Amino acid sequence: MPLPTASPENVSAEDARTAWQLGMSLLNAGYLEEAFAWVAWSADAGDSHGFISRGVMLAAGQGTLQNLEEARIWYRRAAERGSAHAHRALAGMWITGEGGPIDAALGFALLDLAVQGGDEIASRMTELLPQHGYARPDEVAIAQAKARWLGEIGLRAEDIGETR
Repeated sequence: MPLPTASPENVSAEDARTAWQLGMSLLNAGYLEEAFAWVAWSADAGDSHGFISRGVMLAAGQGTLQNLEEARIWYRRAAERGSAHAHRALAGMWITGEGGPIDAALGFALLDLAVQGGDEIASRMTELLPQHGYARPDEVAIAQAKARWLGEIGLRAEDIGETR
């Protein structure tokens, strides 16, 4: 399969989307390196589907070396275009520190945007993350305030039936 040779600059949106579609077809057929080349070309040409797919492929190391830092960049570009999927992916990276620093407040804000955008997986993540030790920053602040208050009055959370 030939790789893209033309410069992605000044390419029509239709051509960029076609390149992305070709990249997805190649990915589904197992031609990972060729798929990444076409997806990257479509992203360089400004296709929003190319942005998110490039981020996914970089994060997973599909057809290219895994590069979580660069995956964040492409997810951010897709998120700036309103992709709920990108908001969710980027949220996970900020909450866990994958590919860069941890910022749980930003991560949960992005997750909220994904939920608002109709992303059902993001909605489920908001339920599951606290069950796996990831708490919303506002909940952590409340828990810390409760702990300080209880300490000031000489009680422990267990004394009043609090588990958090």
